[in-house]
Amino acid sequence: MEAFLSLTFYTQLAVLIVSSVLLTWGLLELVYHLVPAEKRLTSNDVTAFVFGSLGIFSALVISSVLVMALNHFDAAGNAVAAEANMLADLDRAARGLSPGFAKDLSVKLTHYLEIVSVLEWDHKNKPANSNKERAAVNDLSKFISQYEPKDLREAGYHQAVVERLGQFYDARRTRSSVAGDSISPQVLVVSLLVGVLTLVFALLYGAQSKLMHLILVSLLTMAMATTYSLILVFDSPFHGDLVVSNEPYTKVISHIAKNNAWDAEQEAKEKAAQATQPAATKK
Repeated sequence: MEAFLSLTFYTQLAVLIVSSVLLTWGLLELVYHLVPAEKRLTSNDVTAFVFGSLGIFSALVISSVLVMALNHFDAAGNAVAAEANMLADLDRAARGLSPGFAKDLSVKLTHYLEIVSVLEWDHKNKPANSNKERAAVNDLSKFISQYEPKDLREAGYHQAVVERLGQFYDARRTRSSVAGDSISPQVLVVSLLVGVLTLVFALLYGAQSKLMHLILVSLLTMAMATTYSLILVFDSPFHGDLVVSNEPYTKVISHIAKNNAWDAEQEAKEKAAQATQPAATKK
């Protein structure tokens, strides 16, 4: 499965469609060999009724599985955005403390963001909670806990930083949980079985033209293969060719860099103003 997910989406789609269509052609030839068309034509009424009823049920089951996969993909995107927002809030709250602490914390936050945005989006399927990521989180927590507020104002800001840190932990756990979740194999097997049963009744249908029968059954198989390709892709939001965007993390990295640049500029202006004050006093 990992080797298959490492392929590009269009390659996965092509593999599923070609293999399923070839299998369908082989099964159709077997059906024509074992059950002559004349015999199948006599039972078309029953076959068509069962095929129609089973087709509706199959469409509902497979579409439900696809919705589950889409919800999983959306949940992963929301978890990533929530974690990135918590880190941005954490950096913002730390700006109320000493400039040195805020600057050092921004470096640690950027380090964590860079680790996550690389590991989680590596197509080699690395684990969500790597040792580097855990070390960065522990370092961040230890650095915040060791800070001692100088007055009541800083105590309020420090409390806000600690609260944001707790919210960040919750968001990180949610992302890790979503990364490890997937649709139950039993659900996939049942949906696949229902699809195969639908295909079997389509193969047993008695058609006047073998070529037209082959085309219609192939189109049905292609539709199923395309749907299952989407299910596999969206059920793996952090692996493969189509993954959740890491843009929320990169935006926070850029935001922190801009805040640092702004603080450095303001500090330089203050130093320049302080340097000109003695000269103005002498005059």
